[in-house]
Amino acid sequence: MKVLFFDHVPVFSGGERSLFDVMLCLKERGWEMGLLLPRWGDLAEEAKKIGVEVRLISIPDFILRIKREEIGLYPRVLSSLSPIAKELRKAMKGYDILYTNSQKAHCLSVLVPEFPIIWHFRDILYGRARILMNMLSVVPRRIIAISQAVRRQFWLSAKVRIVYNAVELAGGYGESDKFRVIYDAVEPEVTEKIEIIKGKKIGMVGQIAPWKGQHNFIEVMAKVLKKRKDVYGVVIGDVVFDKPENRKYKEMLLKRVKELGIDDRIIFTGYIKNPYPAMSSLDVLVHVPEEEEPFGRVLVEAMALKVPVVSHDIGGIKEVVGDAGFVLPYKDFDGMSEKILEIIENPSLREKLVEKGRKRWEENFR
Repeated sequence: MKVLFFDHVPVFSGGERSLFDVMLCLKERGWEMGLLLPRWGDLAEEAKKIGVEVRLISIPDFILRIKREEIGLYPRVLSSLSPIAKELRKAMKGYDILYTNSQKAHCLSVLVPEFPIIWHFRDILYGRARILMNMLSVVPRRIIAISQAVRRQFWLSAKVRIVYNAVELAGGYGESDKFRVIYDAVEPEVTEKIEIIKGKKIGMVGQIAPWKGQHNFIEVMAKVLKKRKDVYGVVIGDVVFDKPENRKYKEMLLKRVKELGIDDRIIFTGYIKNPYPAMSSLDVLVHVPEEEEPFGRVLVEAMALKVPVVSHDIGGIKEVVGDAGFVLPYKDFDGMSEKILEIIENPSLREKLVEKGRKRWEENFR
């Protein structure tokens, strides 16, 4: 049985990290597979290293640039579908299953309904995008949803199965507290910059984009920093998808920390290919997305790395965290700042959360 994985994103974002984990797991079990991408990138490089055949498919740039909430059957899109269908059929030669991992890959997979198709669905959609995906969902044989929050948006729920994203530590069964490193690069200068901080480190991890909510993190940290002078906020990550709105958003973040007078207490690390050493040095991880979070892989990574988590209730966050961390009402910045202070001021509370988080990871996300 040969599987062709299809993703329209060539770089490592959260969904692509999880896709790589799936390929790595199946590769270790002897499965034959390939990876189909619109262009070469980090994901292709890492897949090639573990023996995955990488194929490229030509997809017009204007299709790749369509935002997920704007997806639709526009005339220009329709005129491009026939060539893409031909390339998909060509790419599927020698493969038995088409396994899609991203929004545009799901949409394009319906062009070849003669093949068994599996969608690994990682998004929560709204409006016409949700309606369109439900209409197209009659085509795949199976849909894998990464949470109940993702599953609930489908009308044909009988074909949807929930499979949580798994996070594995080195050795496979917790023999080490260091993640299996699938990247060559480790940025020692960034790690050292964080480690030399003489104070508590409160961090947020993820690509810089409006929906990720780094602006919410800054507002929470402003309240924490008013009460503690030995605390630093660490924003781990950078703009991954080079879009004007993401660049402007980062500029707004840098301006906001200056307006609040905390620019000397908030560190922006920039892009880190292997973020786990920096993550493991945090005293608390804060996750405050602006929009519904389908899963929140970073929450599981933090629990596995023995870092307590504080978040707010939106999307699948409470489903993932359970009682292993603090999940406050949406945008309750006062409440979140109080919980952060409780954790850093109460070592026994922190240890209790660490134990519960580690147990939750071991029982649900391995």
